[in-house]
Amino acid sequence: MWMDTAVILAVVFANTIIGFIQEGKAEASVEALEKMMTPECTVLRDGKKKVIAARELVPGDVVLLEEGIRVPADLRLFNAKTMSADEAALTGESVPVS
Repeated sequence: MWMDTAVILAVVFANTIIGFIQEGKAEASVEALEKMMTPECTVLRDGKKKVIAARELVPGDVVLLEEGIRVPADLRLFNAKTMSADEAALTGESVPVS
């Protein structure tokens, strides 16, 4: 009888330790994915180009847009050459807006 109890306790203990290890690995993986998914943008600050996280944008930053990137925030355009934007995710339009 005591042998059965010891085996069950050993299995439960091993399962608990394996669960903690797997949970730690999963959390580390999620953090790495979130870090990779953080949107970045190129801004002009103090006359120099800098790549920063989009959440670090402040009013007055000059954001440099290039073809194929996502706009990181609400922006006011003050210089653009032949620009169009795909607003399908926002409006459902299938044709880019010029």
